[in-house]
Amino acid sequence: MYLFEIRNELRAILARMDEEADPETGEVPAELEAAFEALEADSDEKLRAYAAVYKELEADKESAHKERQRIAAIEQRIGKSMDRLLDRIADAVPVEDAVQRTKTRRTVLSDPILPIEYAASQRVEVHDMDKLPADLVRVIPERREPDKAAIKAALKYDYVAAALTDVVEIRTIHKLRIG
Repeated sequence: MYLFEIRNELRAILARMDEEADPETGEVPAELEAAFEALEADSDEKLRAYAAVYKELEADKESAHKERQRIAAIEQRIGKSMDRLLDRIADAVPVEDAVQRTKTRRTVLSDPILPIEYAASQRVEVHDMDKLPADLVRVIPERREPDKAAIKAALKYDYVAAALTDVVEIRTIHKLRIG
């Protein structure tokens, strides 16, 4: 029997006890009293079981939270190790050498399995979004943000480029790529 069913049965028995109690003495029939005590014992047992399951779930939740923190710390350590290795590789062949050789890509190590190269990419940086023309702005409910793809195309094809020179710029990023 479920806990809510036990509670409903207890209420029903209490109502019957009120109805069937002796008006003069207030005595309740023995079978109703026994049924009430049995259901109350079932209820207590069920409540203890629910409480035990709740505590187990609480412990599992805390354990999962600690495991998430542990894994996040491992991920952070691995990321820092990767960054240090990339820095050492980048120190061996500075980006300036890569930019002088080619505007887009410079191979540092030509290996069939793990080639190492600098790859250049461009990113639009917006300094003052309020000065952008409406067709270069995406309106998302509750906020406005620059449409960087449209801005990059406008600058590339010289469409309103003069009006945007003090508002946006295209910055070239050189990122070391392995494999």
